[in-house]
Parts: sequence; C-alpha cells; structure tokens
Amino acid sequence: MRSEQQHFFIVFGTRPEYIKLAPLIRQLQKNKNVKLQLVHTGQHRELGMDTGSYFEIHDAFHLPINPTDRANLNTLYLKIHEELNHLFIKQKNPFAVIVQGDTLSAYTAAEAAYLRKIPVYHVEAGLRTHQTAEPWPEEAFRVMISRISSLHFTPTESARENLIREGISPGHIFVTGNTVTDAFQDMRTKFPELYRNTDFSKAQLHSEFPAKTSESNFLPPYKDQNKQLLLTLHRRENREKEQKAVGEALKEYLRTHPDHFLSVIRHPNPVSHFLIH
Repeated sequence: MRSEQQHFFIVFGTRPEYIKLAPLIRQLQKNKNVKLQLVHTGQHRELGMDTGSYFEIHDAFHLPINPTDRANLNTLYLKIHEELNHLFIKQKNPFAVIVQGDTLSAYTAAEAAYLRKIPVYHVEAGLRTHQTAEPWPEEAFRVMISRISSLHFTPTESARENLIREGISPGHIFVTGNTVTDAFQDMRTKFPELYRNTDFSKAQLHSEFPAKTSESNFLPPYKDQNKQLLLTLHRRENREKEQKAVGEALKEYLRTHPDHFLSVIRHPNPVSHFLIH
C-alpha cells in the first residue's frame, strides 16, 4: 500500500531561483510520494517565466503581483506575505516549504511558513559575507532564513561550518553541492548547440574604456573554449565607482592575456549599464 503523499511547496520568484531549483523540481516531480506545488511570487516575472521555459517548468502558480506591488521591497514583501498566507490556509498547510538562496521571495516565503508552523527547507544555505550590507539585502535575508529553517542544504563544507558556528544542529545540515551545477549539466545535454554556436550582441565598453588591440576581444570569436571569460555586473552594489574598478582590472587582464576573450552579459536593470552600453 502506497504511503500518503507529502505536500511540498517550492516558492521562488527570481531568474536565479528558477535555474537553481529546476533540478530539484524535476527530481521531486518523479517521486510518486510527493505532491508538489510550485509558486512563483512575480519578483522577476518576465525573466523568470522566460528562464522557466528552458527547464520546462510551466505549471507554477503565479501570485497576483502587479507592477505597483513591485515598486519597492516593502510593498513587495507585504503583498507576497499576504498572498502566501492565503494560499497556505487554502491548502490547509503543506508538509514543508522549500526556498532557495537569499532573495526577498525566499525570505518572505520562509517567514510566512514559519508563522504557520510549517517546516522550512533551505536550499543553498549557509553562505555568508558576515557584512549585512554586502550584499544588501541578501546577506540579512539568508541569515534570517537560517534562524527559522528546519533543514539546511549547503553547497559547500564551509557553508556547513558557518551554520554550525551560528548554533545550527549538525544533524539538520546536509552538504549537497550547488544545484546550479546540475542545471548547467542539464542545459549542456539538452541544448548542445548553445555550446557550439553563440550569437553575440555588439555591446561596447563605455567611452571611458575605449577598446584597444587586445580589448577588442570584448567581441569574441570563440575559437578556443578554454580561453573564454564571461562577465555580468547586475548587483545593486556595482554602481559607477565599482564598475570603473572592474573595467580597469579587465583592461589590464586583457592586455596581459591577448589570447583570451571576454563576453559581457548586460542585465535588464539599467543600474548595471554604466560599464556596458
């Protein structure tokens, strides 16, 4: 006789969460003893839905979040918390809620579950900078999630040690590796053409960093896959001053490594567009 299904919620809202939770979602969907409810908070609505299509994640329930709700972190937090609470009540509380990382969606879902006495399982737990403003607000979020989680799945042994130093029972911590590696391998198998033929947009360095001979490598021919570098600058902390420092470091590196090639991904957030335009 088959045991009763355990009802899990997986709550996510950003593109990285989609990527890092996709391997776990697929494994749980294969388990006949698990009833899985995927919940998308809408934090990165368009980016998330686009990414989800690559991983064939189409059955997530989307919270009714509108652009006004996303005006700032406070309003988004309140709306996500309210909607999740309603959903937990409607579903008569799941067996557990799974969250990943350190986003507002992860923190809000963990708190909403904790207040209803629902166990929280934290994927990619234990990462620390020990500075609450770097990265902000994610460092504070991941620390607070740890305080209210029942199980902690860490990517590294050092992350496990961070949790133990904070008083988390070793018996509640599991070193699993980073699921982004599983996601990468899945995509490499599913879309091998992406690793052979890549189209490049003609992004150019900001005028303060004019291209020189080796710096033209920002438009890479991709002849040697072992000499390719990939950069993205999308953190809130990476403002003009920080991007200038990154630009100078990259110029120096390309000068001393003329056979290397650098691709730069421009994030949709315009704050990150100082270096690359």
